[in-house]
Amino acid sequence: MKKFIFFICLSVCAANLIAQQTPLYSLFAYNKFVINPAYAGVDDYFQAYANSRYQFVGIENAPVTTSLSLYGPHNNLPMGLGGLVYNDSQGALSKFAVYGAYSYSINITRTLELSFGLLGGFMQHTVDLTKVTFLQNEYNFDEQVYNSIKPDATFALYVHDKDLYAGISFEQLFGNKIQVVHDSLFIKNETQNKLNSHISVLGGYTYSLSNEVTVEPHAIVRKTARTPMQIEAGAHISYNSIAWLGFHVRTGGACVMYMAYNYRNIVQFGYSYDLTYSALRKDTFGSHEIVLGLRFSQNIE
Repeated sequence: MKKFIFFICLSVCAANLIAQQTPLYSLFAYNKFVINPAYAGVDDYFQAYANSRYQFVGIENAPVTTSLSLYGPHNNLPMGLGGLVYNDSQGALSKFAVYGAYSYSINITRTLELSFGLLGGFMQHTVDLTKVTFLQNEYNFDEQVYNSIKPDATFALYVHDKDLYAGISFEQLFGNKIQVVHDSLFIKNETQNKLNSHISVLGGYTYSLSNEVTVEPHAIVRKTARTPMQIEAGAHISYNSIAWLGFHVRTGGACVMYMAYNYRNIVQFGYSYDLTYSALRKDTFGSHEIVLGLRFSQNIE
């Protein structure tokens, strides 16, 4: 796997200065828990999702994200429980994280409910310099695998009624520093990167066009330090809560088209395609995301 050292430097700098450090999901309206852990106890059933995202297909070592999530409500108490595992890789750089989630809900009015959520666990960052081909001998770098394991947490709020929902989540609360590589020329013999806090705000509203057809406009806003605000907005149309067809526009260079299907309220399938219109459009065939879900009727007592 041929990559140059400037790719490592660029990726490390991008994580701090340009790019979002947390996974990006186009199907955020279909699986809200991966964005907002306060959603864990909102539905009255347990559900599990497997998510795979292949970003910038056609570009070597482009990001690939896979995740598994399980969440649902307590049978007797106003709270939810869940878990999330994900792996995010890009060439020599990768992240693996394991979390548990807890949410608690209170009624604001007869129909409006507010949930508080906390996601906590550990994240492992890996830089594998054995996958890097240097342009010249770099004696100050040790060509080995660097791992940094740090605690991580997300706090979230989620409010909803029958037709309206809105939420906000604060990710990477600890702002940990991780060791990227051991550099003998660096004053402390290591190069570090800071995990900046991320804020995501999402919301939507469901309009009934008939007894069978609904339309849901929705949006998500993502922001972290020293980066432009990213806005993704669009809508999907649903038939009997069985089939969905949607479209988003994301600032920064992408249009998202997606569809989803619900088989007998047991098995769910979702697929999205990101059409890139930024400067990368000449080098990539876009991004693909697939979600497979299962619903379970039994709650925790």
